[in-house]
Order: sequence, then C-alpha cells, then structure tokens
Amino acid sequence: MNEHLKVNQLIDVALINNDEKKEYLPSRIEEITEENIHISVPMKKGRIVPIRVGQTIEIVLNHKNDTFAFISNILAREKEPIPVLIIKKPTNFKKIQRREYVRLPVMLNIKIFDQRGEDFSDGTTVDISAGGALINTKASLEESDIVKIQIELPNRTPVLCKAKVIRLLEKPRTKGETCKVALEYHDISQSDRDKIFNFIFEKQREWRKKGLL
Repeated sequence: MNEHLKVNQLIDVALINNDEKKEYLPSRIEEITEENIHISVPMKKGRIVPIRVGQTIEIVLNHKNDTFAFISNILAREKEPIPVLIIKKPTNFKKIQRREYVRLPVMLNIKIFDQRGEDFSDGTTVDISAGGALINTKASLEESDIVKIQIELPNRTPVLCKAKVIRLLEKPRTKGETCKVALEYHDISQSDRDKIFNFIFEKQREWRKKGLL
C-alpha cells in the first residue's frame, strides 16, 4: 500500500460532513513517517482552511493511471516550519472513477498535429485539467477525432500526448475560423499528467494567496 504514497505527491482533501456537499481542495504530502502522513494545510481565498483535530477527511490521489481514495482523521496540527495536518496512514485504498478533475481557467499555447504528426495548427487553452482541456483553434476537427497535441506549460517541458475530440462547442461557419473544442487526453503518461497536476496546484496556491480563489 505504501507504494501509493510519496513525498511531494499532490492530493485532494475533502471534509466529511453529513450535511454538506464535499469540496475538494488541493494539498500535498510533505512528510511520511512510519505510522503517519503530514500534508500541507489546504487554503481557500488566501486563507488556511480551519480543520479541527478529530475531523474526518477523504484523501484522493493518483497512482500510475488510476485514482484512489481513503478516509482518515486529523491526529494533530503543526505550524512550523510550514502549516501541516498529521493524519493516520491508511490501511487500504479504494479505487474510484473520477469523473471530474479540477479545471483551471488559463490561457496556454497548444499545438494540434495532423494525422501524420508533421504539420500542426496553433491554439490556446480556455481552461485545463489533468483530464482534458477546452481550447480555441482554427484546426479542422470533428467529434471523436483522435489527434496528437502539445501543451506548453510555463517553466516545464511540454506535455505531449494524444487527445480525443469530445465535442465542438462553437463550430466554425467558414474554413479557417476559430472554433472552441473540448479535448480529453488519451495515452497520456503519468509523468505528464502529474506535470499538469503540479502546474494547477501551484497556480491555485498562488491565486489563493492573492485572494483570487
């Protein structure tokens, strides 16, 4: 089971309350001891989310190409050197189907290659997640097309993978007109998916500190 967990691994944390809808907040594993896990305290709108000792939480994480969840309790809180929550190591993980990933509204450059992988069309993202992206492009695409894409992430090597056209939200009226296209990643490596997770996590932390989220 310990192979699912590693330091600096990105996770999502949700409070378990009977009368409230779950809200998943990004966090990260800061330290792993023999019995416990130290995770960074989630933040919202630039402020630390108040989570009491004894609170039941759900942790969602990715391992290889699958998504897992486990339930734990807050054992303690520490403020130094960074604010962390200490939770009990899980005894088992539950494999889940994650229908929605956190989407980040951000403009990034993207290339959409033709079937031969030689010529490409430029585009920009409207939003991006670890599961797919909404883009603007002049590329000639149809629903269910499988294309090769390259996403440019700041201060990182590009993400290169295949993607499936899920739907055309704005169909071009004339050839060469920009259209809005929803893509879902296919055959993406775990390292590239983690790269996108890291980018979203860091950008959200940055925006939360500025009170933008």
